Amino acid sequence: VNPEPVVTNQTITVCSDENLNQAFNASTSVVADTYNITNLETNGLSISAGNPAVANGLLANDLEDDAFTNLTNAPVDVIYTVVPVSGSNCEGEPFSVTVTVNPEPVVANQTTTVCSDETLGFTLANDLNGPDVASYNLTNITANGLTAASGNTSLQNGLLVDAISNDSWNNISATTLDVVYTFVPLGDNGCLGDPFTVTVTVNPEPVGVDSNETICSDSSFNFNPQDNITTGGNAVASTFTWEITQITGTVSGVNEGDTGIQNVIGTITNTSANTAIVEYTITATSTNGCVGTPFKINVSITSEPVVPNQTITVCSDENLNQAFNASTSVVAD
Repeated sequence: VNPEPVVTNQTITVCSDENLNQAFNASTSVVADTYNITNLETNGLSISAGNPAVANGLLANDLEDDAFTNLTNAPVDVIYTVVPVSGSNCEGEPFSVTVTVNPEPVVANQTTTVCSDETLGFTLANDLNGPDVASYNLTNITANGLTAASGNTSLQNGLLVDAISNDSWNNISATTLDVVYTFVPLGDNGCLGDPFTVTVTVNPEPVGVDSNETICSDSSFNFNPQDNITTGGNAVASTFTWEITQITGTVSGVNEGDTGIQNVIGTITNTSANTAIVEYTITATSTNGCVGTPFKINVSITSEPVVPNQTITVCSDENLNQAFNASTSVVAD
């Protein structure tokens, strides 16, 4: 009577989608050359790796690359029923391999929309199913041409729900652009979930360029800041605010600024001997409510000649013999 292989029941605990990485137990009597899987109970779990199935003539390491997906809220057991077979073709008693598959966290893709340079203020969502998320691993960032702020979050593990709340992105292009973060959630049971994305739509900001304008003293001016906005999707700003941030020289009649108006207007008097400069700082807001970086319009006011009144006394038919008085500021040509 040839002996039969004797294999004890075994248990394995893994995470959802994690390979079993374990062989069938060895026989405690004669060596089991092969194993026949006579039954497989998945209890509703799907197969994510390997080829677990009812089959004969399997080797001891057949289990190692098997994996199952558990998207439920609790551990689920997968049970293999296995018959060991010796080299002399003697079958042993069936034994079981019970695989406890812990669930993985399931987090949905998420979206948000911000303006260029605006902090995201975004909190990552927790799981839709499975265990609570203990932390998040940031595995990829696709910037799509956007410029990240210096303090933005980098690729790393162990992040919390506020991982990207202080991030901001600069968009000075002609259109909206998306930055896509890819996260992998880690459950409080130590199991990793499938990656999910956070897509941030970044609206562009108006882009203004500095300019220098020259006027004469006492000449009215009317400058449209829209002329300073670059072309493309940022071409039209809905409102402008402006203020005078610096005056070089001596002037009078300066309008100290206004908000929510389209044009920079005024009349400035320069009675000094030198050209004066008034610096206007303009802030543009786009039609989608995004505020651009301030830019400047420098207005140079050239001096006007200032000549005092004068009186002359002469006799009838006598030449005046006197010129116009000289200007006390710039020379009157």
